[in-house]
Amino acid sequence: MKKVLALALASAMTLSLVGCNNADSTPSDPNPNNSVSGEANPTSGLNSAAAGDGVFRIGVYNYIAGVPLATEQEPAFQVAMDKYGNQVNGEPIEIVVYDTQNDPTEAVTGVQWLIGQNCDAVIGSFQSSDTVAAYPYLEEAGIFNIMPCTSGSMVTDDQIYSFRGAFNANVTADSYAQVCVDMGYSNVAVFYGQDEASISNWEAVEPAFQSAGLNIVTVQTGTQSDTDYSAQCMQIVNAKPDVVYVVCQNAGQNFIKQLREYGYNGIIMNKDEWMTSHVSAIGEENSHYIMSEVAYTTYTSMEAAAAAGASDNVIEFLEAYQEKTGSLPTIGITYRMYDSMLIILEAATRAGAGCDGKAMADACLTINDLQACMGTVDFTQGDREPAHEFTAIIYDDGGSKPFADWLVNSSYDAFKTATGREK
Repeated sequence: MKKVLALALASAMTLSLVGCNNADSTPSDPNPNNSVSGEANPTSGLNSAAAGDGVFRIGVYNYIAGVPLATEQEPAFQVAMDKYGNQVNGEPIEIVVYDTQNDPTEAVTGVQWLIGQNCDAVIGSFQSSDTVAAYPYLEEAGIFNIMPCTSGSMVTDDQIYSFRGAFNANVTADSYAQVCVDMGYSNVAVFYGQDEASISNWEAVEPAFQSAGLNIVTVQTGTQSDTDYSAQCMQIVNAKPDVVYVVCQNAGQNFIKQLREYGYNGIIMNKDEWMTSHVSAIGEENSHYIMSEVAYTTYTSMEAAAAAGASDNVIEFLEAYQEKTGSLPTIGITYRMYDSMLIILEAATRAGAGCDGKAMADACLTINDLQACMGTVDFTQGDREPAHEFTAIIYDDGGSKPFADWLVNSSYDAFKTATGREK
């Protein structure tokens, strides 16, 4: 049976969540009585959507059920929409959301359904495998879409309507290599996953490490669904690396936990930010000394964000998000959803009333001053990438800190004392 959840928001916006368990069929006839908000009859008539109906309709296909994004995505969208008065070129905004259930086939089904709903624009899944499978259908339909994925292979030369809505993790490969050189590290162990984003990142990082003269002492692999990484952990510990580089979907939480349990106590370089949700999952004791080069990260409080040097853009978003929810995001993906919504709204506003996918795509290429959590969004550099600013951070002593500050204050000395490591 198809599962449908509909959430009626303010009159300017309706957010509906659809999930389909049959990948061979297109979702239809949503049941409006299954409501997140408790509303018996939400205001959205999804199957009556029509082009030119006076509503700016944004489709979203994303992995939602069972992850924190289920509760964090909607308020992030709302914060972005508030900045544009909950309208685009005088039209109220309606958001239609499809749950991909972490299944690329389901993502394709969902995108086909969103196309049938005459969406003016679409925000894709944070799961690279979902987006790789689904975005070609949006290209074929000529629908402007934002892909909030960090996989380096996501942006291609043949795309017209598809743009990244997050940072490209692959462009930080040289930065990780340089950190190793600056720290005096020579021996690096690697663990990477089998998901598309992890493989793509490792293909960029390996030559960067080799060019920097680093010695890759062992390379181990696995998947985020594995439960036993004992063989990989023993290989890494026995190789006695100066540092371990990890790139795995969902930050390889279980792997990192087991690596700590097997005795590795040094710095772990992680492709993605180490989120507060990860700390909750594997414990504070296993989360120390995890370093990342990212555009943003999560914080346990506004005070922690300020102390860690969070940007003015991030502080502004967090304040607005906390006002709506009473809490802060626990996953970096929530920042991606906010940034992606900002890009769509800005591109549509610049394209003007009655804009189509090509007009929005052309307008997107002119954006170079939009302030988002990733920093200044700039699509004018010819690489179809919005983010070009990254910050090295490290998780230690209960939160994320600027890596440069951590190195020069007593924290680095405390790390060496606590671990017995020379560097």
